[in-house]
Amino acid sequence: VPTIPTDRRIGLAEVETGFTEEMARCEAKRCLRCFANILLDAGKCVLCALCADVCPIDVISLIPAEEVGVGLVGSTALMFDERACIRCALCIERCPTDALSMGLWTGVGVPRVGVRA
Repeated sequence: VPTIPTDRRIGLAEVETGFTEEMARCEAKRCLRCFANILLDAGKCVLCALCADVCPIDVISLIPAEEVGVGLVGSTALMFDERACIRCALCIERCPTDALSMGLWTGVGVPRVGVRA
């Protein structure tokens, strides 16, 4: 965000000038996904479903693990619909065990179980 130079900060003028319409349009055109994804550390996840509760568009759900072919029969898996995720990071903020983070997933050596791409 553009700012007023220090030598011009006098009187009651705002320090933060905000975006011009042209700058706002340019910023709005940027891709916000940038291959950033919600990453799950399954070793920390306690399947409390607080992330699913806070998700504004319901892209996180708990499902029977056998539906994705992992875990024991009767166990539960956390499922993300990455196509619909808006990357708001509310789930990351809400997770009590820090099992969720956002980052670039390279796909090297990490299975993508529990994620619908």
